[in-house]
Amino acid sequence: MASEIKLPLFAINQILHGNLLIGTIPKETGMLKNLKVLDLGSNQLTGPIPPEIGNLSSIEKINFQSNGFTGKLPYELGNLKHLEELRLDRNKFQGTIPASNSSDFRSNAHGLYASNGSRMGFCRSSQLKVVDLSYNFLVGTIPKCLEYLPRSSFQGNCLQTKDPKQRPTTQCGGPPIKAHPGVNTKHKPPTKDDSKHQSNGPEPAWLLVLEIVTGVMVGLLFFVALFTTVHKWKRKPSIIIPWKKSASAKDYTTIYVDAEAMRDVVTYSRQELEVACEDFSNIIGSSPDSLMYKGTMKGGPKIAVISLCIKEEN
Repeated sequence: MASEIKLPLFAINQILHGNLLIGTIPKETGMLKNLKVLDLGSNQLTGPIPPEIGNLSSIEKINFQSNGFTGKLPYELGNLKHLEELRLDRNKFQGTIPASNSSDFRSNAHGLYASNGSRMGFCRSSQLKVVDLSYNFLVGTIPKCLEYLPRSSFQGNCLQTKDPKQRPTTQCGGPPIKAHPGVNTKHKPPTKDDSKHQSNGPEPAWLLVLEIVTGVMVGLLFFVALFTTVHKWKRKPSIIIPWKKSASAKDYTTIYVDAEAMRDVVTYSRQELEVACEDFSNIIGSSPDSLMYKGTMKGGPKIAVISLCIKEEN
């Protein structure tokens, strides 16, 4: 059963990874002055990161990956002078990557800010060694002060880069917006994807279970259909279906597929599946011969993808 997040005020390390926590991060989290590690990854937390997070003066590691966080990344993250590792991947963050003074920064008179000086965002965090912002909905460009990071830290977003692993424009609500740290984007017209990803309430548990069960059933039906087709038409000419990234002939698997029987089946490219399934990290089932992934295609439909291991003798 999911539970709401509650943090003790005198903690040094808070590791609550994978505990089905729901709700939002309370602003009182900023009062944990001695906190060094805050790990809330792989839960069901929603809402924005409170700006009070910038008051964690001793924090060294923050892990919020694989949740449902929304909103913009707070500039107050730049106040964390001792922060070395920041993992915010696989959420629904929007807006630009905070790097320098920007007119879209909103001050909060009721907040517990740790600094009244110039707010420079991530460019002030000179200790940062690991940053992962992948698979969100961030726009704009990669700040120059973060160009030392690997490109995998930014893939799966809507950034203006030449990286082919960015989201398609259909998932970004239209053409990329030329947004820079000093440009106010708060008046951008809302899109269908924006309204979907800004939902504040957690997804009901029964709906999540229904989605998983539906995905598993669809996956099993597809597996049975594929298995039957392979055995029925095993003597017909084969086509080689590459699954791995390597171009080596050893990495290709040969299976028999009847093109006529599969004529009405919708097909997707590997790149589309890779983005939809979050780089094939969202595993929802496995067997000795297969792995099953859950994905979300553009437009909202959810899919199940199965990776099959076909023995060489077959």
